Amino acid sequence: MRDQDESRSAGWRAPGCDTEGSPAVADDLAVLHDALDRVAALSIAALSDADVTRVLDGLTAALGRVTALTVRAGAEADRRRLGDAIGARHTAHWWASRSRLTRGEAGRLVRLGRTLDRDLHTPVRAALTAGRIHTDQADVITRAVDDLPRDLADEAVRSRARDVLLADAADHDARALRILGRRILDVVAPEIGETHEQRALEQEERTAAARASFTMVDDGHGRCHGRFSLPSLHAPCCGPTCTHWPTRGAMRAPNAAARRSRIPMRSPTSRGR
Repeated sequence: MRDQDESRSAGWRAPGCDTEGSPAVADDLAVLHDALDRVAALSIAALSDADVTRVLDGLTAALGRVTALTVRAGAEADRRRLGDAIGARHTAHWWASRSRLTRGEAGRLVRLGRTLDRDLHTPVRAALTAGRIHTDQADVITRAVDDLPRDLADEAVRSRARDVLLADAADHDARALRILGRRILDVVAPEIGETHEQRALEQEERTAAARASFTMVDDGHGRCHGRFSLPSLHAPCCGPTCTHWPTRGAMRAPNAAARRSRIPMRSPTSRGR
């Protein structure tokens, strides 16, 4: 029994401690670097147009594939809390100190890796690993799916939304996918999409009303300058036909200090009210 305990103690290592790596992993990484060295040795200027295009397309796809493997390793390091060995507060701090990435970039990659590790996003990870989509596309797709309202979109709806966006990624870049993702419920579940859109509009109106403001400053030379922020619903009443403005005399302050102060205004009202 004692021998077994000593054997376990000898085999145990604190997370993050240097241990002898697997020769197979070292060989695979060496093959990767050798392949990159061979591509780097190409004389780009001497290549034909077709070959330059081929190199550009191949390396673009390789970027996504390498990133997919990188974020997966980063997520695994986070799961094992490898940064604890040096007292790092977060895995991103530990990774940044080893790689000279910024903490922000390391954190973004760790978060993407954790997201892609979820069962719901396994097809997205597979597409990124295979080079069929790019990193920013994968990020947009996962965010769009995760942002769907949980009380309206069940797992089946989320899966359909993911699959539709993955198919759209073959023809659209990340910016276009972000726009498509905002209305994805209209495609995969129209009845839910209407409810979600109504909620979003109501929330937008409440936020706009809560943040509405109107300030005006008299410059002391017969003119007033102002700034305003109001809901789009009320914007038409501030057009050329607006008649609710106070007269110049009413706006003048009794002294220079007051003339330069911000004067709060009430919400616009029509004449006669």
